[in-house]
Amino acid sequence: MAPAQPMAPAQPMQPAPHEASAPTTTTTTTATASSGGSTLQIGALLGLAMPINRRPDQIASLGGPSISIGLALRQFSLWLDLDSLGNSDASHGTVLLSGSMMTAVANRLQIGGRIGLGATLVNFDEPAFRDVAGTTVRIDALVEYDISSSWAVWLRPLSFDVLSAAALGGPITTWQTRIGLGYGFSVGRRAAPAPAAPPPPPGTYPPPGTYPPPGTYPPPGTYPPPGTYPPPGTYPPPGTYPPPGTYPPPAPGPYQPPTTTAPASPSPAPQPPVRSQPPPAGPLVAPAPAARSR
Repeated sequence: MAPAQPMAPAQPMQPAPHEASAPTTTTTTTATASSGGSTLQIGALLGLAMPINRRPDQIASLGGPSISIGLALRQFSLWLDLDSLGNSDASHGTVLLSGSMMTAVANRLQIGGRIGLGATLVNFDEPAFRDVAGTTVRIDALVEYDISSSWAVWLRPLSFDVLSAAALGGPITTWQTRIGLGYGFSVGRRAAPAPAAPPPPPGTYPPPGTYPPPGTYPPPGTYPPPGTYPPPGTYPPPGTYPPPGTYPPPAPGPYQPPTTTAPASPSPAPQPPVRSQPPPAGPLVAPAPAARSR
């Protein structure tokens, strides 16, 4: 067999290029400038008014809707209210201009107060009475809960309204409460927040190194064909064995005449053993019959 040629030495592996570490940068967040705009609020409420200084048979309780429009400037707001409260005797229509202050007490909850001045027209249902106009002064307690960025629940749990008119026999003081839903949206110009600094571009990494092609190995050596082995030897046929010998017939055993079975005796006497005689060597010959006596 031809000797195998030595293998070509393996090419050393080139180390992978070291990745350049990405530069770490700190991004500073600039606070947005304070808003210079305002918020316009519009809401609808349902109210109830109970007279304090009049008997129920003189002035019954009043109820009805209200529309409230407000312009919020930071914590101070200006409001214009349109009320229509009535009972079975008369209806009270009020136009009220007021100002309010609000402060936040929780994440979505604000409370505050409001005071306003306006005019009220008392329209009697009975034609015998003339309609009366008077001056209205109102003090409200305000509660506002924000449902979302635009919608809020308005509650005015405690309001005192004083209607002054000479034709009504003196001022009429009522306790009022209202609840409703308001919608607010921003108006005016707001300062745009400063744009955040763009993130730095990712670090540039060198291209990976080029590795040499693998070495060419020599073809394997040629081996000689396997040798021819001689055919197996021929063995002689097996020998013939002589037939088995003939064996003489077996010798006959001693002759024993047949015995007759005698009836059982009550107590037979023991007999001495009888020794059997070997038969004659010649052929057996039947004995001659005995002569009969006459």
